[in-house]
Amino acid sequence: MGISYVGSTTESYAIEQLPKNLERRSIDSVRSNDYEDTAIMSTDSSWTGLIKVWPIAIAYTLFRPFVWEASSAVVFAQGVENLFLAMLCLRAIFLAVTNPAVIRRARRSPTFVSCLLFVAFYALVVGVAAPNLGTMTRYRIALLPFMSGILIILEYYRLELVAEVKQKSSNINRSRAALSFQGERN
Repeated sequence: MGISYVGSTTESYAIEQLPKNLERRSIDSVRSNDYEDTAIMSTDSSWTGLIKVWPIAIAYTLFRPFVWEASSAVVFAQGVENLFLAMLCLRAIFLAVTNPAVIRRARRSPTFVSCLLFVAFYALVVGVAAPNLGTMTRYRIALLPFMSGILIILEYYRLELVAEVKQKSSNINRSRAALSFQGERN
């Protein structure tokens, strides 16, 4: 309610103006020489243009600086951290593809859906509007707990499914043992 009120009273904060405001922010960053190949320039200042750059913006926000971009020890450490996060995300994607039941269960969790939406939208805005790598790294800090939440929830549901399979397997083995025992008695 508060967001719609601010958007209705101040036109520059209206949700309809978001694509144009992000484009203007990117252009201002280039003009002020803050641009370090991090801002994602879109020639289309519409919602369609933002959707087109969404995957790149998320990848830049979550995983930059890359290890090979390191120019100092601190940037190298950030790159290693991002590499670890990328490996965890790739594992989660592999898990989702190979075992869709995990995603079906996770989708029922309001926490998972909230974390996923927050990460998706926040990463888009940061990826499009952050003027340089240092700024992007600082803005990403707010994403990390939510990203961790997504990964933890997926792992929880994976372990829950594994436990259920083991339980069913042990029940089947007990039934077979009971049947074989009855067969031996007869």
